[in-house]
Amino acid sequence: DGVPWSVGIRHPRLDGQLIDSLRVSDRAVCTSGDYERPAPDDVDEHHVLDPRSGASPAAVASATVVAESAMLADALGTAAFVLGPVEGIRLFERHGVEGLIVTPALERHATPGLHGH
Repeated sequence: DGVPWSVGIRHPRLDGQLIDSLRVSDRAVCTSGDYERPAPDDVDEHHVLDPRSGASPAAVASATVVAESAMLADALGTAAFVLGPVEGIRLFERHGVEGLIVTPALERHATPGLHGH
C-alpha cells in the first residue's frame, strides 16, 4: 500500500528490547551482533572473526546497514563490525549506504541520513 516498513533493531544487551527502529522502502536491512552465535567455550568470542587476528572483534556490539540488497547490507555490516565504529561508518559512507554501529558501552555511531528512510 506504499507505506514504508517499520524495522526494529534489536538492543544488543537487553533481550526483547529495541535500540532503534527504521522506516524503509525498497531497501534491505541487515544487522550483525555479538549476541548471536556465541562460541561455546568462550563468552567473549562469537561468530564474527577479524581475519587479521583470528579473534572476535570487541569494539562493536552490533552493526546495522540499510542498502539496496541484502547481500550488500550483510557484507558491509560484517566488515564494519570488524573495522570498528569510526572506520565502519566511513565504510558505509564510501559505499553510499546508511548504518548504525553500537559499541559494547552502547555508544551509537550513525551515518547522517540514517533516519531519513
